[in-house]
Amino acid sequence: MGYISQNSFPDVFDESSYNVTNGVPPPVNDYILSLPASDALMLGWQAYNVGYSQLYLKYQLPISLKGFKLNVSPGVVYVHEQVASFGLKQWNSNPITNTITSYTPQYSNKNIDRITWTLGLGMRRDLSDKIYLEIDAKYIQDSLGEFEVSYGLVRFGVGRKF
Repeated sequence: MGYISQNSFPDVFDESSYNVTNGVPPPVNDYILSLPASDALMLGWQAYNVGYSQLYLKYQLPISLKGFKLNVSPGVVYVHEQVASFGLKQWNSNPITNTITSYTPQYSNKNIDRITWTLGLGMRRDLSDKIYLEIDAKYIQDSLGEFEVSYGLVRFGVGRKF
């Protein structure tokens, strides 16, 4: 299981702020109107939260390599994503002062759930009766709408038997 969170929204974007001007809290409105018009195109914030769980079976292979016991771990991964973003849908500017005079905000909220698969290969070597060294690599195939994404990770660690 794991959790990843990233948020670039400024603190003034408080969800409990009911006092809004042009669809945003007043400090955000003041900030947007103080920007040069050339910055309006790139203005945007995003919050991204991902939670995931993995379920896999670890099978000890009947072979070893230089004292390392080999194992394979096929499994499934459940991923839940929440994405919120803000940007300017359109704006008007004063070309003489190069300032934004009015704008229309654009919000986007997405919740995405998906199930994908993983395959792991590992090696484990006992260093003593209670201490062992383990190295494993996992490959994950993920589908993000029309995009196929593959990624992997390698872990190296020392563990203790209890």
